[in-house]
Amino acid sequence: MSFKVEGRLKSPEYVAVVTRVYRKYIDMYYSNSKFEIDQKDIDDLRQVFNRGNFSSGHLDIDANRNLVYKEKQNNMGIYIGNVANYNGSKGHITLNLNEMIAVRRFHNL
Repeated sequence: MSFKVEGRLKSPEYVAVVTRVYRKYIDMYYSNSKFEIDQKDIDDLRQVFNRGNFSSGHLDIDANRNLVYKEKQNNMGIYIGNVANYNGSKGHITLNLNEMIAVRRFHNL
C-alpha cells in the first residue's frame, strides 16, 4: 500500500510536519488505539501551509466545491495578532499577540 502526500514545490518544513502528523495518525489507526485529533497537530499543519483551512479533498462521494480556496492561492499561515507599532528608523515592530510564538527547529522532527 502507499499514501501520497502532495508536496510539490513545498518547503522542507511542510514535508517534515505533514509526514510527522500523517504518520502519527496512520499508526494510531492501525494500533486500534483511541483516535483523537490533537489541536496542536491541526495548528502545526495550518502554520506550514494553509489556504483557508482544511477540506475533505476528493474523499466524499459528491464533488468538493470548496477544494480550492479562490481568495488566496498560496500560504496564508495562521493569525497570531496585530502590529501595534512600527519604528522605521530602528526597524522595530511591536506586536499584540493572540497566540504564543516560538522558534522551532524542524530538522529535529
